[in-house]
Amino acid sequence: MNNVLFDSYPIVVSQELAGLLTSLDKRNYPRLSEAAVLQQVHYWIQKKINYHDGRYWVYNSLEEWTKQFTWIKTKATMKKQFDWLEGHGIIVTGNYNKLKMDRTKWYSIDYDRLKALYDAFYYVNNMDLLNIDNSNLSSLANASDKDDNSNTKDYPKTTPKTTKEDILSGKPDGIPYSEIVEYLNLKTGKKFKATTDKTKRLIKARFNEGATLEEFKQVIDNTTADWLRNPKYVKYLRPETLFGTHFEGYLNSRPAKRQQGGGINGVYF
Repeated sequence: MNNVLFDSYPIVVSQELAGLLTSLDKRNYPRLSEAAVLQQVHYWIQKKINYHDGRYWVYNSLEEWTKQFTWIKTKATMKKQFDWLEGHGIIVTGNYNKLKMDRTKWYSIDYDRLKALYDAFYYVNNMDLLNIDNSNLSSLANASDKDDNSNTKDYPKTTPKTTKEDILSGKPDGIPYSEIVEYLNLKTGKKFKATTDKTKRLIKARFNEGATLEEFKQVIDNTTADWLRNPKYVKYLRPETLFGTHFEGYLNSRPAKRQQGGGINGVYF
């Protein structure tokens, strides 16, 4: 993670870290302050002074935190930065104060969560590197000097929408399994695999019903908006739940209003 978080004293913001945090905002609102706060928390954690429950912590009052950022003027604004990072599971909080009446928060970083988000963000934003220029398709597809027509006969049967680019990029049936699963990983910080047979069957079944890539992403957006911060339901942010027979219900629901129908709080089993 050295290419994302720095160990030096100055408050510097990695462009990749700022881009990652901004990508988590549905409004695409720039999260530069959150990136700076996260960097500063990392800096203090590297002092490795306070160790509890398997991780290092740093503690401070909101007033003292505010003094470290010249552009953050109030404790309320400072609290919003921490709340946003905590809400996305990147910052974790605890209380290891000696006095029970002491409410000073302790902060640490879930580096596993951050790495998972970063890996997914890096993958999605570098997909253009995997695109093959149309002018080179013929030479890449042919292992010999065969022309395009003879080479095409060796391709597996595809739908009318399937192209050579689909085949060369691992989508022989024209379904963007990887893009869907990586988007789910990006929004949840998990590590589901697009090659799992069950996941592919569910995605293909929905595509056969007429679902589109945009609709898969909408389902993911709708459900993560409600469940990602809910410890009871975050475990259901998985392909077998989202891409199952209740897909259409999730697609047409709105965040925080899925109270009707089957399941509990809109979660179907």
